[in-house]
Amino acid sequence: MLKNMFKSTKTAIGLLIIIALSCIIGTVIPQNVPDYNYIIRYGEIIYRFLKLTSLIDVYHSWWFIGLLTLLGIDIIGCSLYRHSSLLNKDAGKMSVLQNKRIGAYITHASILIILIGGITGGLTGFKEHLEINEKDTVKLPHTNIYLKVEDFSLEYYPNSLMPKDYKSTLTIIEQGKKVLTKTIEVNHPLVYKGIWIYQSSHGMSKTRGSTPGSGGTHGNRITIQASKDNGKWIKKFHVKTGDEFHIPQTNTTIKIAQFLPDFVMDGKKIYSRSEKFNNPAVELQVYDGNRLKTTHWAFYNFQNYHQVNNMDIKLKLIGFESTEFTGLQIVKDPSVPIVWTGCGLLMLGLMVSFGARSRGRPMCLPL
Repeated sequence: MLKNMFKSTKTAIGLLIIIALSCIIGTVIPQNVPDYNYIIRYGEIIYRFLKLTSLIDVYHSWWFIGLLTLLGIDIIGCSLYRHSSLLNKDAGKMSVLQNKRIGAYITHASILIILIGGITGGLTGFKEHLEINEKDTVKLPHTNIYLKVEDFSLEYYPNSLMPKDYKSTLTIIEQGKKVLTKTIEVNHPLVYKGIWIYQSSHGMSKTRGSTPGSGGTHGNRITIQASKDNGKWIKKFHVKTGDEFHIPQTNTTIKIAQFLPDFVMDGKKIYSRSEKFNNPAVELQVYDGNRLKTTHWAFYNFQNYHQVNNMDIKLKLIGFESTEFTGLQIVKDPSVPIVWTGCGLLMLGLMVSFGARSRGRPMCLPL
């Protein structure tokens, strides 16, 4: 029964439908973006399900590669079963150009080549998204090549905060030596040893070591103004995310837990709705000695002092600066020349098939 199943047109159609549905899922669900984006968009439970089923990396998943492999096996089975003349001892006497079904053979072969390309890309290719601060150096995934962001620049439309263009100057470092430096922008990637590096996004740098989805930022200079409840003294503290400062004449220490550019609360979940400064807020952890006493939020858009619960201290967020990151898409796809070869043969097969039909020789292109 298994033998008959893999030479069945119905099996091929079923596999094609499943593959098409998988491709639709891979289009609807963003692929290979940072984990916190999925958590913000879908929630942590759905994110875990998507990761478990590889729906956030459909085209490199074991089950998608398996579907392509099964389709290839079925096409081979259908071809051998329906075109048994290939194995006939008299077939060698026929000129290739005289074989009325040569177009079908080329078409089937081209589909197999395309499938082989897809499987090759799934097994050996990769697509990653990196968010890198200016002057930082990172190792490219699956390689021994390092990438340094020399410079990142944003250009805005006149009298607007809408970005017009953003560029990154990148340096490729291999074996400790700088081998290539290039400025990239959207649709103008850097290519090195089959690796394509695209400019894909930009934004505020995420907190290193923070929980995915928290939306905190690293590298922000935050200004906090503090005062006693009776207004006895006022002091400004210039700090960064993760820093601590001590309130004079008290046993109180304040730690900057995270900074959110666009604060929003959804039930018990707190996160940044976007990377625009629509509702800047800072989370402050208040310590009495070494003991965490309370957590307090201060908002930039609400310029009244915020008294800390059960304490005679008022804290206010009065200023902030942020570090921008450049978002790069790192792609290596060795399947491209294979797939293009298959597409070329597919066009040739269709031309031969329809050319033969136009000369009065009916053709059949079975799956």
